[in-house]
Amino acid sequence: MRILLPILFFLTLHTTAHAASLSQTTAPTTAQKEQSSLPQTCARIRYTKLSTTEKGVSYRNLTLTIPSLNASQQHTPYRLHAVQMQLTAQPFSSLSHPKEVFRNMAEAASVALVLSLTGHHNAACAHWLEKQGQQAWRLLIEGKNMAFSWNAATISLGKAALGLKSAQLILQGSTHDKRSEASLAFNGLEYHNIAYEEFFPAQAHVTFSIPASELPTFLSTLGTTTAKADQAIHIHITDLNASREDIALHGYGQATFTGDMRSSTASGHLEISHLEALIALTRAERQMNLMAALVLARLVSHYTNTANTWNTAWKNDVLTVNGFPLPSLIK
Repeated sequence: MRILLPILFFLTLHTTAHAASLSQTTAPTTAQKEQSSLPQTCARIRYTKLSTTEKGVSYRNLTLTIPSLNASQQHTPYRLHAVQMQLTAQPFSSLSHPKEVFRNMAEAASVALVLSLTGHHNAACAHWLEKQGQQAWRLLIEGKNMAFSWNAATISLGKAALGLKSAQLILQGSTHDKRSEASLAFNGLEYHNIAYEEFFPAQAHVTFSIPASELPTFLSTLGTTTAKADQAIHIHITDLNASREDIALHGYGQATFTGDMRSSTASGHLEISHLEALIALTRAERQMNLMAALVLARLVSHYTNTANTWNTAWKNDVLTVNGFPLPSLIK
């Protein structure tokens, strides 16, 4: 995420980073006695009802708990609670045990959702997530689609809370160039006990593509603090939108992530409508450092209609915005 933060409001996808919500733990039921491959050192899962078919899986009152090893958090766990979590897919002829596969993939997607939004890492999840990514890779190259959804959900760390009216991830089967198109949408975002929540979006949506063969590595890196330097993940962002009232972010671009951030690269185009309103908000909230950064960003921006625009590039640990290198913003 270190690449994304300087690129202005790519921050909006990571704003959910410290989010979570007090979620009520539901007592286990007989459905929970079914075997799950999810390692308990990675996460624990509870639910009141589990329904599985050859076309997907559905959980009712899902609670996923991921331990935190940060001493300052006094072992407070991360929690995901969703009134309903669902995976729907087209039938796969290659699956000998589709119900088991779909359940593992649904649980892996839920773990990945928490780890990616909070910026938390749990090494106990890495190998298992990679294994589920390999299974997803095999299914995607068949050209079939999968959709994951979480409704009436919260992600929590103690009293800090991110509420989600809905979240949806859609993965499409690989195309002729072996890339998988994806869409990720967050609607009805609400923040509780999170600093500066006024700056965070109420909704966000991104469409992107990733080589299906790199999906296992991508999932594995969510569990580790560093990836192998020789592993690269190539992501194309075709459309990014995030908004809160009149302030809206739009962007697109591409990035190559490696285990060494200095060799990672990214480039893209960003625009923010009503930037003046955002600057006024930072001034009212006495966020002078953020206000100064936004004023500087405005100075090097191009102005079109009601939007300020930037062409950005990250290379050799330096962020360049509209031709101006800004290495100091990366610290």
